[in-house]
Amino acid sequence: MNHRKISMQVPLNYYLTLALAQAGDPATALASPYTNITSPQTVYGRIEKTFTGCFDITELELIVILSQPLPTYELCDDDVADGNETDSYHVKPTTDSGYAQPRANRNTL
Repeated sequence: MNHRKISMQVPLNYYLTLALAQAGDPATALASPYTNITSPQTVYGRIEKTFTGCFDITELELIVILSQPLPTYELCDDDVADGNETDSYHVKPTTDSGYAQPRANRNTL
């Protein structure tokens, strides 16, 4: 059996509440793609065999973690003539990214 036939016989919809999922009205199903309201957010998935009317509902928790771009770094010479070049450099963000700057002379590379 091909995927299209299966998906037509066994639709899967997502709903905001358990009551809506139990009612199973496709008109109240969440649109796809869906943009969550909060994080975390609980939604309910309903899968149903249309030819028998049998269905099952599961609770899903959506957790959205927003990613932050990594800051750009540059290598800075602290101009200390200590003869040890491995600890006379430090790394600092080149943009105001909100990340803490590593301390000088800490071998942060």
